[in-house]
Amino acid sequence: DMMRALEERPDLMPGAYVPMNLFIFCSIYKHGQSFPPTMTSCYQTYACQILRRELLKENRKCHLNPDLSGLPDDLSTLLSGLGLLAFEGLNADPPSFIFSERTIRRIFPSFGNGEISDSFFKGLLQVHAGKVGFCSEYTFSFSHAT
Repeated sequence: DMMRALEERPDLMPGAYVPMNLFIFCSIYKHGQSFPPTMTSCYQTYACQILRRELLKENRKCHLNPDLSGLPDDLSTLLSGLGLLAFEGLNADPPSFIFSERTIRRIFPSFGNGEISDSFFKGLLQVHAGKVGFCSEYTFSFSHAT
C-alpha cells in the first residue's frame, strides 16, 4: 500500500506529515505511479496531473512529460509567470502569498484590461472575488495556499 511505499522512502516519508504533500503523494499513488526520485519530482508530477486534467476539460490533447519539459508555449508561459509570481511573493518583506489583480496583470500582460479568466491558470492559481467600497477587487493565491 501507499504508506508502505512511503516508509521505504526515508527521503519522502517526512513530507507525509505536511497535509498538502500527503495529498500530492495520494494523487501520485492513486494514478498508479511509483513515487518519483525526489520531492521536486513529486511536485512536477502533481503539476503535470493538474495540467492534464485541465487540458482534458478543454478537449485539448497533448503529451505532457512528467518533468514538464517540452510544454506547449501557452503552458510554458503560464508556468514561467507563476514561477516569477512565487519568487516575488517569497522575496517580499514580509513574504506575500496573496496577490493583487495589479500584480497579476503586470506578470501576465496578455490580459491587458480585459477579464482575468480563472481557466487561464489551469487550476494552479485560485481567483478570489472581493469588494473594496463599491468596487470589485480580485485577489489570487496558489492552490496549495487555499
